[in-house]
Amino acid sequence: MEKDSNIIKVPMTIINRCDGVTIQELYLSGTELKDWGEDVLGDQILPSDCEITFYFNIDSNNIKWDIKAVDEEGTEVEFRDLDLSEVNTTGGTITLTIEDGVPYATAE
Repeated sequence: MEKDSNIIKVPMTIINRCDGVTIQELYLSGTELKDWGEDVLGDQILPSDCEITFYFNIDSNNIKWDIKAVDEEGTEVEFRDLDLSEVNTTGGTITLTIEDGVPYATAE
């Protein structure tokens, strides 16, 4: 964990549990923000059952996050209002799944 003013940079491991889906693009945004920003994967991909770690800039105004994943066919899936308030500041895990066509993200 790195501190910068009131922002805490928390390492979060994102696990792709979307069976048979390779994530080509991944966007992270505080729920209150209107812009997705840049694709955080860059030249990387995130196949099913694989993981990658990013730092989330968390402060009192940025506790809930949205994640947008784009697969190899260009299909976009949004995981909304992921609450990170209970995540340890030393790091955590976000698991992305799709059950019966509904996207779910859980944070621990």
